[in-house]
Amino acid sequence: MSAARPARTVIVDDTADLRDMLRLCLTHHGHVVVGEAGDGRSGITVVEQQQPDLVLLDLSMPVMDGLEALPHLRRGSPASTIVVLSGFGAEQVADRALRAGAHGYVQKGTPLVTILSRIDALLADADPGPPRTTPVPPDPAPTGEDPGEDPGEHVRADPGEEAALLRRAIATAAHEIRGPVTVLRGMAEASADPRIGDGQRRRMMAAMARQAWLLDAITADLLACAQSRRGTLDPMLQHLDPEPLLRALAEDQQHEVEVRVHDPRPVLADPLHLQQMVGNLLRNASKYAAPPYAVVVRPSPLPGRVCIDVTDRGPGVPEAFRPRLFDEFSRAGGSASSGTGLGLAVVRALAQAHGGSVEHLPRAGGGSVFTLTLSAAAGPATDPGLSPRG
Repeated sequence: MSAARPARTVIVDDTADLRDMLRLCLTHHGHVVVGEAGDGRSGITVVEQQQPDLVLLDLSMPVMDGLEALPHLRRGSPASTIVVLSGFGAEQVADRALRAGAHGYVQKGTPLVTILSRIDALLADADPGPPRTTPVPPDPAPTGEDPGEDPGEHVRADPGEEAALLRRAIATAAHEIRGPVTVLRGMAEASADPRIGDGQRRRMMAAMARQAWLLDAITADLLACAQSRRGTLDPMLQHLDPEPLLRALAEDQQHEVEVRVHDPRPVLADPLHLQQMVGNLLRNASKYAAPPYAVVVRPSPLPGRVCIDVTDRGPGVPEAFRPRLFDEFSRAGGSASSGTGLGLAVVRALAQAHGGSVEHLPRAGGGSVFTLTLSAAAGPATDPGLSPRG
């Protein structure tokens, strides 16, 4: 099936694998992708330069989110048809996007053929005209939340707000899950296309593996959070050489991460939990900070301890937010990037279950240093295996 009207297209989404999937599918559908961006501010620049027929826009992104970018996109390229793709499924979220200037709204996780059909229907109008008022009905899913309402601004203080906070947390987790599900579903549908070459297929398989790993990380955080609340976190401690695990984690990141080891001692740690803790710190850095990123293993000032630093050169953590940094479901007010609000809370819970700790300090010259402190092991390291527990 070819596009009803081939369109010059710009994709604005902070997930590189999702952009790759959309580019592949749109190209095979007859469109031409003329630009991409990973945040709203960069998207405005690309759209103004390219003046595309079609803009596919995510809502929740770093630097500038989609709702903030929408009026600028409308002014910078008034002839463009703007379709919002988002994991948030609430009707009021779609309404806000449409009022801000979008011509259509499609929920992530919608079958690829439905997304393409919706795009074709919008492009079939010679003049996109005023924003549409009826979004594509989403697949049945938990009610989403308004991304303009930051979960980080709702800290558990009043017990009466616990249920509302939990509902927001579930909705945000559902939003986070829909991103990788959209990539997996789209790649699976696209892989059946006989025009897919071996090189493209290998890239698709690699993207599917990354998104499956991300899904596993999200569910692991949810499980760890529940276990922490019940007091049932039970690390399976081993004498572990952290260097191979850390280097493997660094290689799996979409951004380059330098690994430096200044303390060769093994640590006493559960390998899956250590992978989860450092992985969460790296994902946090990629969402809210900027490169260069590094993981540094060094001796602790405390005897018998080893420190693992995760560093970045980003804007740093707002001073007023630092006391809440490791709280559950907490994100800094005004943060445009998505997240469950569990990652750092899980790091703290796992570190404490290991008899260790995690702390944050501002980095000289800008950025952050997150330091995980664990016990040094008295004996030789064992092979972690990193296979799932039975």
